[in-house]
Amino acid sequence: MHRVHEEVAERRLLQLQQLGRGRGPVGAGGERAFKEFLAQHPTDPLAGSAQYWLGRTYFARNNFNEAVRTFAEGYKKYPQSQRAPENLLYLGRSLAALNQKNNACQSFARMLSEYPKASDATK
Repeated sequence: MHRVHEEVAERRLLQLQQLGRGRGPVGAGGERAFKEFLAQHPTDPLAGSAQYWLGRTYFARNNFNEAVRTFAEGYKKYPQSQRAPENLLYLGRSLAALNQKNNACQSFARMLSEYPKASDATK
């Protein structure tokens, strides 16, 4: 039964990622879908990815204050997620967009120090 749950959650997250990547509504529809996934699967191994994509919906719509909150929460709640380095990257980008340059640089430095094996695309 647990494996069935994982497969359903993974399929749902893949659908949600399509929304987050612009293959669907990045706006409120994508936001609602990621929030729903997180509400239903807060401890799922894919929850960190869902949190990241939720932040990307805000970032894509230039809602940088909400993006900062969401990426910071994703980093704190899911530090072992495969998206943890990207949460810090986009946290920094969001802070930079808000003209919080020192905080942005701290986020980038933390990403490099805590996730030295992150992909080159993230760095």
